[in-house]
Amino acid sequence: MAVQPVIVTATFSSNGGALNIDSGRAAGFRLSVPQGALSELVKITCQDSGDLSKTLYAPAGPAVHCTPADLVFDVMATVTLPYDDGKLPNGGASALSALQKDAGEVTVIDDVTPKAGAIGLQTYRLGTFQAAKVAPITGRG
Repeated sequence: MAVQPVIVTATFSSNGGALNIDSGRAAGFRLSVPQGALSELVKITCQDSGDLSKTLYAPAGPAVHCTPADLVFDVMATVTLPYDDGKLPNGGASALSALQKDAGEVTVIDDVTPKAGAIGLQTYRLGTFQAAKVAPITGRG
């Protein structure tokens, strides 16, 4: 039986706020929007989704997709991504990166802050986010 995705929606104003996923695969995900990041009311929805990459980067936690995709913050928001301790590379959480997919392109973010069971990153845009580790490239000569 397939696990149903957890979908969380919150309305944000210029005062900022936070959206948390507290259950399911993506439990521990948090989007923190600071005061002044938005100039009008915006409804943001986040849900767990499929993995972003299994080639150059190996998933270390669930992928979370947030919309509206065209939203740009005036001040950087903070995304906290949970990871699975069993998928940590040598070097622990400090060896993790984040993947962010927006406008159809996946970007690697190495400037992340390790926290207990999660990594944090700063972003101006929404999209799909996932904690990941560098995977060895095999089969190339």
